[in-house]
Amino acid sequence: MLIATKNFALPLGVTLHTLNKLQTKYDVVVLYDEYFNELDLYKNKFKLNLIFKKIDIDVYKEIKFSNPSRVWDYNPAFRFEIFKLNYDKIIYLDLDILIKKSLDELFELEGDFYACELHNLTNKYYTLGNQKGFNAGLLVIGKKYLNDNVFNSLLDISKKNTYTGNQKILNEYFDDKVSFLEIKYNLTTDFLTLENLKTAYMIH
Repeated sequence: MLIATKNFALPLGVTLHTLNKLQTKYDVVVLYDEYFNELDLYKNKFKLNLIFKKIDIDVYKEIKFSNPSRVWDYNPAFRFEIFKLNYDKIIYLDLDILIKKSLDELFELEGDFYACELHNLTNKYYTLGNQKGFNAGLLVIGKKYLNDNVFNSLLDISKKNTYTGNQKILNEYFDDKVSFLEIKYNLTTDFLTLENLKTAYMIH
């Protein structure tokens, strides 16, 4: 599952090309807002079961984010749309990633919510207290959490404060619900070593 907004046409194309090359057998759902105009570029270009769903941006107008190191050109709360999709399991991917190996094996996991841990240097920024947090660039979400109750709970958390992005909100809600994957599935730059690069499925 991917989210495309107006400045993400190129990374979306790269990600779709990679998934096509890796011959994923699963639906590839692309959520997009009203400012994304490149759908026709991709609809018939790949041998993928591509499904495009438009985001109702009015739902998120009251939710504000503020980040001194980043200017948002879309609402980070759009990420919560994934919890409204009717699937038994969803793998969500950020678009600022390099996929090296197929992630399809993650669909075989039996748990309800998986992600890779945050590095100690960034953990306190995205979590509360002594929580061990996760990076939200790769999420494996089972049917238990794909429902309106979770979606509404995330919206409620979002409205309590002005957050720097969606990752802290997701960490707050899924604090005691997450199972951690090996870092190779979402190798972030703060974990980069030559050894980790050799085994990485995804570099983020």
